[in-house]
Amino acid sequence: MPRLKNAVPVAKDNQPIGVTPSSFLRQLKQLHKASHYALAVSGGADSMALVVLASQAARLKNAPKFTVLSVDHGLRSAAKDEVKQVAAWCRQLGVPHQALKVTDKLKSTGVQEAARQQRYQLMAAWCRQHKAEALVVAHHQQDQAETVLMRLAHQSGINGLAGMVARQKLRLEGEQVTLLRPFLSQPPESLRAILQKAGQSWLEDPSNADMKFERVRTRQALPNLADIGLSVAALADFADKMQSLRTSLDRQAVDWLGGHACWTPLGYIDMDAAAFLALEGLMRQRILAALLRHMGGQVYAPKRRRLDALVTRLQDSPSGASTLGGCLVRWRGGRLMLGREEAALSPQARLKSGHTGPQLWDGRFFINLSPQKAAAGVFVAPLGKTGLAALKADGLLINKQVPSSYLHVLPAFFLKKQLLACPVLVPSPDYQAVLAEEKLDFNTIFDGSADW
Repeated sequence: MPRLKNAVPVAKDNQPIGVTPSSFLRQLKQLHKASHYALAVSGGADSMALVVLASQAARLKNAPKFTVLSVDHGLRSAAKDEVKQVAAWCRQLGVPHQALKVTDKLKSTGVQEAARQQRYQLMAAWCRQHKAEALVVAHHQQDQAETVLMRLAHQSGINGLAGMVARQKLRLEGEQVTLLRPFLSQPPESLRAILQKAGQSWLEDPSNADMKFERVRTRQALPNLADIGLSVAALADFADKMQSLRTSLDRQAVDWLGGHACWTPLGYIDMDAAAFLALEGLMRQRILAALLRHMGGQVYAPKRRRLDALVTRLQDSPSGASTLGGCLVRWRGGRLMLGREEAALSPQARLKSGHTGPQLWDGRFFINLSPQKAAAGVFVAPLGKTGLAALKADGLLINKQVPSSYLHVLPAFFLKKQLLACPVLVPSPDYQAVLAEEKLDFNTIFDGSADW
């Protein structure tokens, strides 16, 4: 059975509350105005504070809809009972609850990171299916301080030391979701005070005391660091300052890209190589890291040492190619190009089952594969070398300035081994594939989405 932590009701005069239902709702709307918010709730004190506030905010005028999502990873025998307990509390509080179950097995290493990826993948898919415009999580000020401290230990750069952001567009394989963190400025004590005032119990996760996890060790070290000035509040304030610095640098990067780079109709980025190499080293690294992460559909950007190695190759040779972060980087004739690497395309790049309406393919194109065509055996896959050769044999003329490798990763429609159409290259009345973004908004690439 889950370990319950009982909240003892306290008088309002004896317990100051840092967040009220109205201020909670106001902050959510400021971060991302929505008609339906999903709440990520494990049953711990922080996430249960979300449920209590949502139950109270739902009674306010013009309140949105709230749905609680709880995920069972199957890692602990008590997890199933914990989800049931959260569901029972939600019924009592009048907030809809949905239990989600992870079916994929986790690897023996990096368990917490892999579990987190699976958790967000499931919740993002639910949000898409049920039209929840944002997913709200309960990360607070101490979580921010721990994150900054861990990234400092790992020698992170500016992005890492900026910590978590209050509003984030989280991209996952095949899914994306807007993540909101309304509690980042709140100490955990203020969230527990909300539970105490409401007389609401919560669960204690035993893994929060397991020293084999880095975050737990970092949490244990925080009280001693406060003695030398590195308090939770000081570390969170440092993250705020780094976020301001990152915002300033990102604005410069967006301005530069607007004048020197373009998003081509064929789904790759083209920029002036000489202008790129003339940039200061930090700016080169930031631009390259952000573009690679976005194009490759990755949660994290490539490591700095690998970025530096790529820039060195660019400087040393007038032409060449390199793969990094799920991308193929090509440079020749004074142009620097970033496109998808065929070998890194996700399994979703081979779509067999269709549904009514557009489907996002490889994060770059919207395709239409009707249920009828899918039932007949039609599927979508990368055009590939063989498919491109077939189009050329039919008379398609290709601009020699475009690397063939970028054409190989365009969406094409097949029936068994027969190529039916590649509508990006040859328009077809029966098959559609269009860019998800007609004009790449470089502002969206620099939105803090590399940071958890």
